[in-house]
Amino acid sequence: MMGPEWPYREFQRGKFSECQLLGRRALTRVVAGAKNFRSAAFDFGVSECQCKWVRNDFLMKSARASR
Repeated sequence: MMGPEWPYREFQRGKFSECQLLGRRALTRVVAGAKNFRSAAFDFGVSECQCKWVRNDFLMKSARASR
């Protein structure tokens, strides 16, 4: 089974680059399983800075969830 951390593993493998994250679908895949971050991405729209912000928040959420 794929845990909530799988999208970032894909990111690390090079499947996604920060430029590719500009697409809403790709960004949604990266934050899949984190409803609040996914909806935030749609509310604010997607920019390069926001991609980094969402990625960092997803990592923090994953770290908290794994404790």
